Amino acid sequence: MQIVFNSPLKEALQRALTILIGTVDNLCLVCAEYKETESSQYTSFEGLQIAKNLADDQDKFVILMSFLDEEKLFSSRPDMAGLLSLKNVAFLSLPLQLNEIIETYRILEKGEKKENKLAALAFKSKMLDRTVSILCHDLYHAERGGDEDMKQWLERAKQAGFTGTPEEIRENVRIWKRTTAGRFEGEQIEGIFVDFQGTLVVNGQLNEKVLSLIEKLKGVKNEKSVCVISDSDLSDVSKELIRLGISYPVMSKFELKGAALEIVIDDLSQVEFHKEYGIVPMSFFHAE
Repeated sequence: MQIVFNSPLKEALQRALTILIGTVDNLCLVCAEYKETESSQYTSFEGLQIAKNLADDQDKFVILMSFLDEEKLFSSRPDMAGLLSLKNVAFLSLPLQLNEIIETYRILEKGEKKENKLAALAFKSKMLDRTVSILCHDLYHAERGGDEDMKQWLERAKQAGFTGTPEEIRENVRIWKRTTAGRFEGEQIEGIFVDFQGTLVVNGQLNEKVLSLIEKLKGVKNEKSVCVISDSDLSDVSKELIRLGISYPVMSKFELKGAALEIVIDDLSQVEFHKEYGIVPMSFFHAE
């Protein structure tokens, strides 16, 4: 059991949980407001990145805790909003009862939480963007440091998915760009993909006809996930969606180049859409 929490109650919490559920290695409790050092700011939510790193191990079950409710927490860190889409991550508001932790752990352990595949895909893609940006920045220092600095940098690049000789890895990181990646080329991805500007949002307002179409396509049991796609800056799109009260994940049309998407809604015609972005819709709806 791992507890990441700045609190004198941490040891008492660990003792109580050990008595109630036994000694387990796969349970991680992380407080979003955790501070790694005294100089850290309370509002930096360092625990979110720690929770994400722990959740990368699919054998671990992460319970994220916060003194804020879920909406307020992720409005402060929208880049991390997709964390809860992962099937091995759950959220609880503080303060809480021991039975809440135990019940949530059992749900995760039994695999009863279903992953929002599109939100998880968008989140992992966003995290890769961030990771590669940091790698690009750190490469300059690694190349001017010693052998150990470069060795550590190469190991981080390999963990991010880069392969090849050290020279090839360095070059691939240098030239890596999201807009030309075609990261999901050749893949078939299920779900509803709705264009942002001119389709879901028109003149700064939500398009009610498109919202109604989305609800119809999702099915009576909301079987299908929804993702907003755009060729604009994704951070700007996310901020606008938050303003409008929409919580759909966001992906770049450019990284979806070459992919086959189950359902696409766009204000372009299907021919224009495919010609412009190289995306193959398996089913296409023209937005009115």
